[in-house]
Amino acid sequence: MTKEGKWTPETHVSGPTIERIADIEARIGESFISEPVLISPKKVEDFLVLIGDVNPHFTPEGVLQSVLSEMVDGKMIVPGYLTLSLCSSRETLYAALDIKEPHEIISLALKDTKFLAPVPVDTKVIYEYKMGSARQIQIQSRPAVKVEWEIVAYVADKSGEKKSCTQTCWSVAYVPFPEKP
Repeated sequence: MTKEGKWTPETHVSGPTIERIADIEARIGESFISEPVLISPKKVEDFLVLIGDVNPHFTPEGVLQSVLSEMVDGKMIVPGYLTLSLCSSRETLYAALDIKEPHEIISLALKDTKFLAPVPVDTKVIYEYKMGSARQIQIQSRPAVKVEWEIVAYVADKSGEKKSCTQTCWSVAYVPFPEKP
């Protein structure tokens, strides 16, 4: 991000590579920015089917027209929770911290979620992650690290000006897979 608050190709900062989950705590306070994620009509349709919000027998066009009836500048609006859910995708959260140790990520809680501006279909969203805290915990007798991510999703308009569209605090646990005997 430039000082003027505009996104340029040079502003993308990929997250660090971490060998072990136990090393996450050393990254508290750092921020990471995702690659832009295009929220296409197909992503919207897949999300709606996944959450059971649509009849899967509708045609994709019928599903999108019936569910996404709100418009901004002639474009349909993406459901806010889709914009939020993409912050946990392989394109975004998994890229924020490249952890070499085989692991799973378990979502623990969302809090203070705000939908600040509509996101039209076919818009690119950029996620900024800031690691607020990290601490060792146990999940089903397995060692894990609980991380509180402060996340802000931005859309960039044609001039590159960024606009905040969603923000939340998301607690996740990074849990190593058990070692094979």
